[in-house]
Amino acid sequence: EPDVFYHLGVAYHLNYRFFEAIVQYEKYMKLNAAAAKKREVERHVQMCKNGMLLLGNIKDLYVLDKKEVNDRDYYRSYNDMGFGGRFVIKPEEFKLKADKKIVNDILFISDMNQVMVFSSYGDGKSGNKDIFMSRRLPTGGWGTPENIGSPVNTTYDEDYPFLLPDGKTLFFSSKGHNSMGGYDIFKSYFNDE
Repeated sequence: EPDVFYHLGVAYHLNYRFFEAIVQYEKYMKLNAAAAKKREVERHVQMCKNGMLLLGNIKDLYVLDKKEVNDRDYYRSYNDMGFGGRFVIKPEEFKLKADKKIVNDILFISDMNQVMVFSSYGDGKSGNKDIFMSRRLPTGGWGTPENIGSPVNTTYDEDYPFLLPDGKTLFFSSKGHNSMGGYDIFKSYFNDE
C-alpha cells in the first residue's frame, strides 16, 4: 500500500531521521505520483534536506526552565522585560473575519518603536497567515494594518512575530523559507532603503 511509505516518511521526518524519511518519501512518489503532488511530498523532501543542513551545525542544547501552562495563557510565559514591548491578546478590531477562528491570537506591541506586529489570515483568500504591522498614530490610536510582504511572508504560514528594540530586527516563525518542517524560527532585518 503506497500510503505506508508516506506515513513512514512522516514518522521518520518528525523524529529527525531525515535521510530515512527521504528514502520513504521517494518510494511513495514513485508509486503514487498524483497523490504525492497533492500532499506536497517534494516539499517534505526539501524540508528533510534543510533539516540535515540545519542540524549539521547544532550545538549542545540545555533546558533552563520548564513550566506547564494553560493553553489560553501560554503567551504570558514569555519574559519580554527589557525588550521594550509586550505580548497581548489581539483585540477584536484587529481580527479580520478569517482570524475569528483563532482562540488565543497574540500580537507584540513595541513601545520603543510605536509599532505592533502580528499575524493574520488577512482577507482569507490565500488560506495562510502573514505578518502585518501597524504604526501608532499621533492621536494615540493605531493605523491601518499593512502586510509586510515578501521576503518575510511566503506562500506558507508565518506567525508569532517579535520586534527587537532596534526597530529593525524581526524574529518570527514560519512554515516556509528553508524550514525543516512545521514552524521554525527566522530572523529578518529591515532595510531602510
